Amino acid sequence: MEKVSPQATPVIQKQLGYAGLIPFVAIATAIWWLPESRQQAGYVFVTYSVVILSFVAGALWGQLSQSNVQNSRLLFLLTNVLALVGWGVLFVYPLLALILLSFGYIGIYVIESQWMASTYTKGYLTLRLRLTSGVLLSHLSVALCIYTSA
Repeated sequence: MEKVSPQATPVIQKQLGYAGLIPFVAIATAIWWLPESRQQAGYVFVTYSVVILSFVAGALWGQLSQSNVQNSRLLFLLTNVLALVGWGVLFVYPLLALILLSFGYIGIYVIESQWMASTYTKGYLTLRLRLTSGVLLSHLSVALCIYTSA
């Protein structure tokens, strides 16, 4: 089976990756600058994060199905659990949702950088680290805003 390379279209991956980061940063900024819209913006942030976490978990699931990674059964299970946890956070307090989502993104990054590293290029892993860092900083910003305004 041929290895799927994340470097197949590096420019489009970078463009789409950074474009996907824009809503995280924009909503996190809006939450601080538009206090009258905090509750609605927080909900939009969490739902967007759920969609992206589920997308990334699904994309990773697809990568797993194309690779010969050790512990692939465990990794298939973990990606499904992360997607389901993403859905489940829609039913919890927003601060807890942000914490759980953050752990989900960390989990995806750990899977990619530790267990799947041999299937990715260094450039792709660098991109994933930057995107994950941006997502986590946005989650931290929103969590701080919720915590300090409570």
